[in-house]
Amino acid sequence: MNNTPERFREALEITKQRLLALPDAPKTLNLNRWNEWTEGSYLEPDTTQGMKCLEAVREVFGSRP
Repeated sequence: MNNTPERFREALEITKQRLLALPDAPKTLNLNRWNEWTEGSYLEPDTTQGMKCLEAVREVFGSRP
């Protein structure tokens, strides 16, 4: 409910801050949302949001050139 690319990005940013706050812990994030269309939890392009959620992952966790 109320899943938007903007809220997803906020959650990713909070998660990244938490991962970086633990200097000795592994820096691993498991995105368990790849293809759950029937449950409303998927991370694929769609006709409503396009690529916005995938772009949020890239913007928060992707490497910069």
